[in-house]
Amino acid sequence: MSLVTLEEAQSRVGDAITQDQIDEAEEQMAALIGPLTGSRTETFDLSNARHPRWQIDGLWISRRADAVIVTNRLIGGDSETLTAGTDYEFIGNLLIQKMTRGTSWLDYIAVTYTPNDEETVRSVLYDALTYQQTPSGLQSIRIGAYSETYFPGGSSSDDPVIAGLLRRVLPAAGMGLTSPFRYSGTRRDRTVISGYLTGSGSGSGS
Repeated sequence: MSLVTLEEAQSRVGDAITQDQIDEAEEQMAALIGPLTGSRTETFDLSNARHPRWQIDGLWISRRADAVIVTNRLIGGDSETLTAGTDYEFIGNLLIQKMTRGTSWLDYIAVTYTPNDEETVRSVLYDALTYQQTPSGLQSIRIGAYSETYFPGGSSSDDPVIAGLLRRVLPAAGMGLTSPFRYSGTRRDRTVISGYLTGSGSGSGS
């Protein structure tokens, strides 16, 4: 089932849009961000992190959510469900922060959640469909409030316009995060995520 209907897409983008184009845009989006809707589980392998796992004090999920279920386990061991407010805090709809006196994190943390960004994904799909309608070879493009200037060429995987659209769905990428792990020794205070969401900044250094 499409996240956007043909009627909605034609109303927002233009009568030339077809259902095949919608299906293609949704398939491409799902390949980049995972299932567009519904519950999913992200697994964080702390044993292969850049620094020892006991230095990890936070995890960034890929997409915004209202709540998470967090489980903890050793390699080859049983899973244990962690308790919100005792073992971790869920901050700004994105950050799972380990609490000092909570249960120690082990080799794997699995986080199950349902993203709350359906309207954002829908908006990005409309903009992606609009982008598909533009002539090839352009050096700049404006879609709503978003504009991009670039040198034509390259593959769709590194298309700067698509990358700009995806940053709206994957907030950590928009904040410049290259790892889902936050380390106690090198942490930056990014817990004030509301500043980023409202466009007034992404938080302050600590």
